[in-house]
Amino acid sequence: MKMRLRVALLSVVFMSGVASVVCAADIRNSSLDAIDTPEHSVDYVSTRHQSAYAEMLRAFDEARQARPDDVELAVAKCVFIGNFAYSEELSWADAAAQDLQACQGELQRKFPLQPQSTLYILEHRYGKEAISFGEPLLVRSAGWPVAQRIRLHAALSRAYAANKQVAQAGEQAWLTVQLDPGHERLVTALRYLVSINKAQEAEQLLVNAPVEKMMWMESARINAAAELFPGALALTELQRAEHAGLKIDAWTRARAYRRAGDNVQAAAALRSGPAATDYETPEQRRLRFDLALLTDDGAGAAKVLHDWVRKTGVTTQLAYAYANLLNRHPAAALNGGLGQLATWLLSAALGFALLPGLLAFPAHYRGTVRARLGKAIVPLFSGLGLRHMWLALGVFLLAGFLVPVVRSGMAVDSLTEYLASTVTAQRQLALTELWMLLLGSLFLLYPASRLTRLEWTGTGLWRVAPWILSWSAVAGLIFWVGSLQLMPLHPTAQTQAVAAVITGAQAIGGIPFALLLVAVLVPIYEEFVFRGCILGGLSRHLSFGWANLCQAVIFACIHSDPPRFVFYLVLGLTAGWMARRTRGLVAPILLHGANNALAVLALTLL
Repeated sequence: MKMRLRVALLSVVFMSGVASVVCAADIRNSSLDAIDTPEHSVDYVSTRHQSAYAEMLRAFDEARQARPDDVELAVAKCVFIGNFAYSEELSWADAAAQDLQACQGELQRKFPLQPQSTLYILEHRYGKEAISFGEPLLVRSAGWPVAQRIRLHAALSRAYAANKQVAQAGEQAWLTVQLDPGHERLVTALRYLVSINKAQEAEQLLVNAPVEKMMWMESARINAAAELFPGALALTELQRAEHAGLKIDAWTRARAYRRAGDNVQAAAALRSGPAATDYETPEQRRLRFDLALLTDDGAGAAKVLHDWVRKTGVTTQLAYAYANLLNRHPAAALNGGLGQLATWLLSAALGFALLPGLLAFPAHYRGTVRARLGKAIVPLFSGLGLRHMWLALGVFLLAGFLVPVVRSGMAVDSLTEYLASTVTAQRQLALTELWMLLLGSLFLLYPASRLTRLEWTGTGLWRVAPWILSWSAVAGLIFWVGSLQLMPLHPTAQTQAVAAVITGAQAIGGIPFALLLVAVLVPIYEEFVFRGCILGGLSRHLSFGWANLCQAVIFACIHSDPPRFVFYLVLGLTAGWMARRTRGLVAPILLHGANNALAVLALTLL
């Protein structure tokens, strides 16, 4: 590295000195006609620069002939040529590029096993080519000096990143930072460690790293800390940077204070920065909006939304943010010229309310056909029909859409990613779940009252008890395997949401409250909607097999968890079968409750 730096400096000094002396002497001897044309003047200077380059190249060749086994000198020659081969301003850069290609070829032929040459070649290759060249070097690098091993791992990390191999890029970055804690691959290493559930090790890595001297690189570290780690770690890193004399931008400082929970200081940091412009990123606008809400600046939040709509038009994210503003500052939301967002929100709510019609109308038509064909129809529950199915599914969808949006300004999947990283945020997510259950249950009191006591309890519960126990055993085994990380279970927004709700409920009232919320209230609510109203309503018009399949598919889709779609489908089918077997809802509620209770215990105890 020192040799390359000396070569680069020597190149600049040499070219500047030679060009100055030669050009000054020649220009003094030139006639006015020779320098009167700008094009001729440029060619004049370029030609003499190329002559100086050729002279230095001859000096390198003479030195190489005298020292043919000097790998450092061979690398230095290639580094020298590289200073001109990639220039977009030199008219003779193509010739230098050919010289560089020849130099690299000679380097690879004469010094194929030398670390200095192989590292130089690796650092000048990209993507798959760099990966295929660099991977075999990992075995050979065991005896290399630390500085060369750092260069190897860093180059491979960049190559993997360029090839979108995130895990491999992170692993190589981690190896780099273990050898050099202050290396620029630190942020990549932090993301990798968090992705493999080693957040504590990642935090320690950041704490032990020296403060970066470049402001933009240190800002990247602070932003990564705010994104990846809960609490005040980002703020601590910000304070370290400021103590070192770095001037961190207002957005990064605001994110750090926001992550630490100091919304007042975060808002003050934003005010100290540039005024709002049309060139802010969506993340910056979102931060400005959130801080306005959190500091009770309804007018400021409305202005952010108004400017945002003017710039981008109506989007789903803006409509969700408007719902949150409407909940916290209704006067500002109604007086801020945000009618487009209000219309979008109402249209979306109406769409969710009408969506069950896509199932109700075909089911009604099929029931009419069956009746005309004289096929017997045996409804599962005497008091429930298609209109109750429509009401229950519509309420379920509306509550699941409106409650998270109004409470936080986000859909539930975005809410999970944004909130599920601190205990306070997890409490908020658990309370959001509770509000969804309470609001949905309130609107479902009428169809619930149409079930008789016997239709709630059912009969012959003992006949399905073995099925409940068997399911519990299988589910318990799955949760146990997942807790030990014996197999990849592919975390999704749904699994993160469940984990956040359970953790938040535990923070509110301990394990008993987590069990009450997740293993009692949720099963009662969902079983009444899916196995009560949807299955009961469809069974008036379809055969039980089709009705059961429809409700199970809806149940699996609602959970938005593709890796576990079959699991939810089988759970829905089994619960539907139990509802028919016992002519009641207690059996499927017990099955669902046992499944959820195991999830709670696996997360809190294992």
